[in-house]
Amino acid sequence: ETFAAAAVNGYLSVADAHARIAPAATASSSSGEQRGNNPAGSRGALVYTGIGAGVQPMADAALVTAVVRDGQAAKAGLRGHDFILEIDGRSVTGLSSDALVERLRGREGTQVALKVKRQDEVMDLSVRRGAVTVKNVVSDAFVDRGWRLAYLKIDSFLRPDTCGEFRRELTKRLKPNLNGLLLDLRDNAGGLID
Repeated sequence: ETFAAAAVNGYLSVADAHARIAPAATASSSSGEQRGNNPAGSRGALVYTGIGAGVQPMADAALVTAVVRDGQAAKAGLRGHDFILEIDGRSVTGLSSDALVERLRGREGTQVALKVKRQDEVMDLSVRRGAVTVKNVVSDAFVDRGWRLAYLKIDSFLRPDTCGEFRRELTKRLKPNLNGLLLDLRDNAGGLID
């Protein structure tokens, strides 16, 4: 089973570097971890404890692919497209995605020290881990040069109700005098195939 999963993941990585399957033994635990807890009132949101950032391993750093809006990482100054060089004084070179996530997550209220590279600047950031709520879809409305616009951003597909969540946000923003709609899929964190 382990060899079969490795072979399938090798095949998938040719078409999509982010697609992977998990052996049945680990699928149920990681699936629950990805979906997170769903406390009352968090309808359609993923909730977990960590810093609120998505990372992807690179040759000698971890690329920050996304930062949760108003999350702990964002409050500490971490931005998408930053590179994490060290976590708690230890290099991230050679770490897998799972190992990176394991180092970044932890008990609520604990601190994690990051050495971050942004363009030519290297800086130290301290991020307090906390409950992170990730909504799949966020929306807003604004007026630009007389045009009334609705803005919808799909951040991830981590909950199976992304379509319903999108529909609810769209319905909330649709007005008779709306001139346009912006759909933003930038820095999308992906999600579960179902």
